[in-house]
Amino acid sequence: MIGFAIFTYPFDQNAFSQYLDQQVIRQFQKESTAKNDAELAAIQAKMIAENEEKQVEADILAKELAAAEALLANDTSGSATDTSQDFFVKHTLGILTIPAINGEMPVYDRGTEIFLKKGAALLNGSSLPVGGKSTHAVIMAHRGMPEAELFSKLPQVKEGDLFFIDINGETLAYEVDQINIIEPTDIDDLLIVPDEDYVTLMTCTPYMVNSHRYLVRGMRTDYVDAHAQMKSDVRWKTWLRIIGTVAAILAAAGVVVYLINRQKKEPSKTKKQKNSYVGSTSPIIK
Repeated sequence: MIGFAIFTYPFDQNAFSQYLDQQVIRQFQKESTAKNDAELAAIQAKMIAENEEKQVEADILAKELAAAEALLANDTSGSATDTSQDFFVKHTLGILTIPAINGEMPVYDRGTEIFLKKGAALLNGSSLPVGGKSTHAVIMAHRGMPEAELFSKLPQVKEGDLFFIDINGETLAYEVDQINIIEPTDIDDLLIVPDEDYVTLMTCTPYMVNSHRYLVRGMRTDYVDAHAQMKSDVRWKTWLRIIGTVAAILAAAGVVVYLINRQKKEPSKTKKQKNSYVGSTSPIIK
């Protein structure tokens, strides 16, 4: 039983993490839907104003990247500080969907340890992911954590693939136009490019070594009706994985319990058979 628990632990944890992500996403969407157009427009305008200020503060990005290095490079597996779902929803900027790897996760508003253990997070100092010319949002997440997949499969994303960000009642679409590997202190590929609308997804590489940063950059493109189906497919597959994992674990646990009970009964059965032999009399042969 102990061996079974150890074997299934990563699957248990990943399924549980995906389930929690879906709960945060569902509550975030519910609260966003409850806001009227004026409220959403006010939030959007505030974020755009913040992005305009960041265009002249590129040096801040270098400082924030250095501060984030220890969090990205180090193994942060394990439980984060116990915090309510409302806390995470409050700090959720939007939802990131990556169809190529069936990934969907909340994007939190700051790159601190507690958020990086739960999902993706905005690199402090980069643009807020609301789109617009001369913006460059950098969204980072771990790979290789046993309890959460997050960006573990990011290297499977190819140029031309799409990813989406839901924020302030809108869905922004980005097409991957550049994939690069950089030194941890290199910020050239993370800076704002005048008149361009970029979002870069960042994680560590090589796997479990974490000496460099893996970048997948997307350029803003039009969001069309067909993209909605792509997003819906990702969510459906996510729930299918969660349900499938739970069902498989329960089935396997049932088999283990059955085998243990069977093993317990067999010695008792053997003992009864022996006792019956001892108590019986031998037939008289004439």
